[in-house]
Amino acid sequence: MHDRLFKKLLILLIVSAFTVFSSGCALSAEPIDLDVYIRFRVKSPRLDNMTAVISGYRHEGDPWRFPTLELKAATTEWSPWVNLTSWNWHGKIDRSGGVAEYPSLTIFLKYPPGIFNLEGSEFEVQLADAPSEEGVVISFTEKSDSSQIIFLAPFPLRKNIKDFETGRQMSARHARWGKEAAGDDPIKLEHFEIISNLWSQYDPFVVNQEIGTLKSLGFNVIGDIAAETAKDHEVKIMGKTWLYHPDPATVTAQWNKFVNDHVNNELATQATKLKFDLMAYYEISDEISALDLNAAAKSDLDEWFRAYLRSQRLADGFFDLPIDKIEYPLRELFMDALPADIPLKERRLLYHAAKFGHWWSAKQLRHTSDAIRKTFPGMQTGTLLPSHGFLGTAWGRTKIGMSYRMLDMFE
Repeated sequence: MHDRLFKKLLILLIVSAFTVFSSGCALSAEPIDLDVYIRFRVKSPRLDNMTAVISGYRHEGDPWRFPTLELKAATTEWSPWVNLTSWNWHGKIDRSGGVAEYPSLTIFLKYPPGIFNLEGSEFEVQLADAPSEEGVVISFTEKSDSSQIIFLAPFPLRKNIKDFETGRQMSARHARWGKEAAGDDPIKLEHFEIISNLWSQYDPFVVNQEIGTLKSLGFNVIGDIAAETAKDHEVKIMGKTWLYHPDPATVTAQWNKFVNDHVNNELATQATKLKFDLMAYYEISDEISALDLNAAAKSDLDEWFRAYLRSQRLADGFFDLPIDKIEYPLRELFMDALPADIPLKERRLLYHAAKFGHWWSAKQLRHTSDAIRKTFPGMQTGTLLPSHGFLGTAWGRTKIGMSYRMLDMFE
């Protein structure tokens, strides 16, 4: 009975493996052209001596940006084919961004000296997997109320042509979906704030359309938009500071400089006063993990760590050295993996050093929050805790869950 069952399972495994192997061979035999070429012409404005800057964004990981190329902006004729094949391309990432997880490309116009505030631009663009008419995969025209356009590059192009969208096409799709979701009665929350963010604001038309979509779905706080835009749409904004640093004296000095250079001086101007009047909360840094304690002076770090150990009522003899002689083990805590086969007292030190990193990081978040509220009484603060430690390994194996390089959320 067991022998027959084992043989059946073995046959099933062999057949399954052969099927997977055969499918893999069939897929690998299918030619997929991985070359990427681009050419364009500027339909408007038609000015002499314009420069076009081609760049873009990746989502697979560092580097997050593509290189930057500059060339003369063609108007009546097509530009030469530009070979982008050597760029660090990737396919669609399996995250939450949908088609936006493909790479995207940007074209930005630099106008001749003395030319400012032109009313928009229009580009005709072709993406190809060979530098010829026959190689053209995607051909489109895109307008912008600025001098820049953004569009997806669904790599490999020919395989994923159906996923292509320009920035305006994506914004229009969002608007249609929002209309379908909210119907004729947009959601308006009176006593609850829902926050979103507009990351790239290259085209005022797209900005206004996306804000309208978000507002129809109930979002009433939107980050990274101008105060005047927020006022026009009757939404609030959020402040932002990157002051997440291990040295409290550094944070205090930099925040005071910001207040003196910007807040105190700019509160007299109507535009800046409006910004602070519309601010719903202040965000501290982004996707935080435990602080990089290498940024602190070593002598200060050692003293902070010793004071922490004393606060934990750990007596001399608990570690190899007396507490007054202990140094923070920076090198060990920034290795790819903690050493496994070390004496108990050394393991104790690394454990408490990791706990100190969590505690000190939370303490510094509080320090920055207090500085913000001293300037803006009653201001709420917030930060973004990353999901990378729990969902995927985008940050590497040392940053898992709430481990020593991540951050204890309960702390």
